[in-house]
Amino acid sequence: MENDPDQGIMRIIGKNVLQILMRQGSVYLMNTTSAQAQSPSPVRDAATVLLVRPDGGSGFQVYAMRRSPKLRAFAGVWAFPGGSVDEQDRVPKWRILLAPFDERQATEQTVYRERTMPAIETRDFRKRLGPWIEKRIGTKIPDDPIPDSSLDPATNLASWVTAMRELFEETGTLLVEGNLPDPMLLREIRQKVMSGEIRFGDFLEEHGLRPVPEMLRYMGRLLTPSTEKRRFDTRFFLARLPEGQEVDNMQGLTGEAVEDGWFRPQEILENRDGRFPIIPPTRYALEIIAAYRTLDELWEAFCPSTTSL
Repeated sequence: MENDPDQGIMRIIGKNVLQILMRQGSVYLMNTTSAQAQSPSPVRDAATVLLVRPDGGSGFQVYAMRRSPKLRAFAGVWAFPGGSVDEQDRVPKWRILLAPFDERQATEQTVYRERTMPAIETRDFRKRLGPWIEKRIGTKIPDDPIPDSSLDPATNLASWVTAMRELFEETGTLLVEGNLPDPMLLREIRQKVMSGEIRFGDFLEEHGLRPVPEMLRYMGRLLTPSTEKRRFDTRFFLARLPEGQEVDNMQGLTGEAVEDGWFRPQEILENRDGRFPIIPPTRYALEIIAAYRTLDELWEAFCPSTTSL
């Protein structure tokens, strides 16, 4: 790790991408001077999925996408599948589709992980990467209070749904039991889900597919500082690529990704020749999973509490 925070940030995300992100006021990188005089922006709930698979040897790879440089937010950086919690992720139908997994189990797993290391955790993030970020923005990251997950069971459950839906929308991967439609039909359905023509839950129900929340392992959450223009309360999840499925990476299908692939975490972190510009939250998540040698070790590390299995 570099001694000079400036050089560290440049290596992490690249000079050109840094300039773009600063103009956009992106997470953890904007100049906060003007924002501090304003009221804090509203926080949007979101979910991100680290999709992993064996690398053919003893290690593992994680799936990542490079976002289009034309996008309004986080242009040109590599990221994991994910997005904001949508109203369709909160409808009562999910209590039936996910049963017996419910708000209680989602909350138990959420609270357990946030109190048990390893975890993706806001205070730990500030400790690890805060010096780099504060050097760049010229001010301290505010010590905002961390939300109490035990007080929001509905959003805890909805975040599981968001993770599954966003993973399907952005990669075509389904964390379900049942017979999947043929690939061409699945792609057509995926486009309709992304456009809002049909709801993700309705698609699963109509095709007799049962979502399996146990195929996700909760990793923790990161809260964007109150000095940011765009604020997210992002829950992170780990998922194994289901046996028999492959990522449908047809370029242009989502309109967001211009490049994608499977990579060893360390490969992205090393960022040789500046190929992998990433924002600090992405780096933080990669550092967490890079500490494990095998996929089984990683999966076991984020095992939920036995009381919620």
